[in-house]
Amino acid sequence: MEVSRVDGPAATSWILSDADGRYDTGFVPAGRVLLAVRHARGKLQVEADLAPGEDRDWSPVLGATAAIRGRVVDLAGRPFVGGSVSYGSRKLTEVRTDALGRFELTAKVGQVAAVTAWQGDVVGARRDAWPGDPEFVLVFEAPSARIVGRIVDSAGNPARDVAVWSDRFGTTQLDAEGRFETALLASGPHSLSVTPYGVGRCHLITVDLQAGETRSVGDLVLPRLGTLFVGLHPHADVDARRVQIVAYRLGISDQVVVSNGANRGGDWTAEGLPEGEYRISLWGGGAALMEKRCTIRAGEMTLVDVEVHFGSPVRLDVRGDRLEDYAIEARDAAGEVVGRLDQRKYGPEPVLRLRPGRYEFNVTTTDGRTGSARVEVAADSDAEQVVRVDVR
Repeated sequence: MEVSRVDGPAATSWILSDADGRYDTGFVPAGRVLLAVRHARGKLQVEADLAPGEDRDWSPVLGATAAIRGRVVDLAGRPFVGGSVSYGSRKLTEVRTDALGRFELTAKVGQVAAVTAWQGDVVGARRDAWPGDPEFVLVFEAPSARIVGRIVDSAGNPARDVAVWSDRFGTTQLDAEGRFETALLASGPHSLSVTPYGVGRCHLITVDLQAGETRSVGDLVLPRLGTLFVGLHPHADVDARRVQIVAYRLGISDQVVVSNGANRGGDWTAEGLPEGEYRISLWGGGAALMEKRCTIRAGEMTLVDVEVHFGSPVRLDVRGDRLEDYAIEARDAAGEVVGRLDQRKYGPEPVLRLRPGRYEFNVTTTDGRTGSARVEVAADSDAEQVVRVDVR
């Protein structure tokens, strides 16, 4: 059990329950507090206003379930009758919609669930939901659109040894002339990449489809390739062998290249990168967060030298409702970005390493909520600091 003060000076206490599951926080500051319990069977939390001298009972039930209710309608707003709705394992959770398109599922409290509407084996709608949320509407759309085109190299020749990829339709192979045709798709934006292609995926185009549309994108030209060489210059206490280097192609979320084992001296060479603008980040080995930008040019090797400094540990404690997916950005006192982190990769309480100075952390969730906090890292400090960020 964790008790934290929401308003006023920060104050946090941890209490272990006994063999019977009982706990007593003892005296805590009056005012707005957050009570949270974490366990392998889930996480539950509640905010409460405590008056001076008040005794408050909260007995959460881990593993408790609650309903997820809603309706499924078609594009014209008519009830989707007799359709399948499920979350997690379809075999274990599937229910049918009634004559008004309504459904009711049961899920564990405190855990987000991906609710999916089906027609046969076709997915027509999906959204994340939390047990106990207000009822919502899913709009079922049978996939009816398609993208056709051709992939060529910079000389206009049909591409070889690549496939068209999207997280919304999977992989589509090319024929001998480099042509492709996707499976049926739902309306909305679809980001097309090719894979494999040197290292990682290479984004080509984003296509916004209408229902029933067949969109020809013509010839899509593969970018030409260049090489990146990163030379690490580690300071004392940094283990260069454990430093991971990550190169991100700017504006392309799925073009990420990660060093897979440093060579002599901790340097890294990445061949076959699509030309364009990149940012380079470091992680691990005691290295402080940093970012550096560079340009990859076709047929050339781009050299980047990086001074790697040791950083003091700072743990981010991100608080708020429904925090299944968020991104963290760290800026220094001059407003420069020193690091960006994805909660899905680094976990709910990442430990960052920072050089001495003042920093601001900005958290943004996928549904647009934000939170921020500041910290000052003292020189020659090895003690871990905990920074709380409230997301609203």
